[in-house]
Amino acid sequence: MNELFQFHRELNIKKVLIFAIIIILIIVVFLVPKNLKKSEEQKTEESNQNITFMSNDNRISLLLPKEYGFSEYKPVQNYILELRTENNIDIFVSHKELVENRNFNNIVSTDRESYIKTFNTYSNLSEIADLTISGNPAYSYSFHYLDNNTAYFLQIIWIQTDTGYYIIDIEFPLSTLSSNYKLINDIITNFKIS
Repeated sequence: MNELFQFHRELNIKKVLIFAIIIILIIVVFLVPKNLKKSEEQKTEESNQNITFMSNDNRISLLLPKEYGFSEYKPVQNYILELRTENNIDIFVSHKELVENRNFNNIVSTDRESYIKTFNTYSNLSEIADLTISGNPAYSYSFHYLDNNTAYFLQIIWIQTDTGYYIIDIEFPLSTLSSNYKLINDIITNFKIS
């Protein structure tokens, strides 16, 4: 009788163990895919940490990482897009009509000369660099200038299209040049013209 009781006891323990294993398997089967899906959604959400800024006429767009902290401002002067951060990083985009029978490089060279005349103190004036932005020919130059005892970096980018020129002015404190150098590349890469 003791043997029979021992056999039933072992049988009950086996049943309980099998039942526990089945419950654990059911939980794993339902929870693991749910957690994997949630993990994938978080990765997708993290990779979509960009924001697209559009001009009022929707002819241009600029995709930038949210980490820069740009806010769009109502454009003043003749800008079609104006972006600023709390860290004194500014992006101004303007549009000018196409100048017939004039070399694009000469237009940018003239702009470069007239631009630096507006600053009392400037330094590190770069040569004009040849670029391609959004499939269009472009030129760029940069310099440093002093404003209220703060040194700034200014990058000017001219883009020629069939409908005119887009001019992008990027400026920020010179002390942040190394951390903002990626910003210039992001703008060149992610500036789109429709």
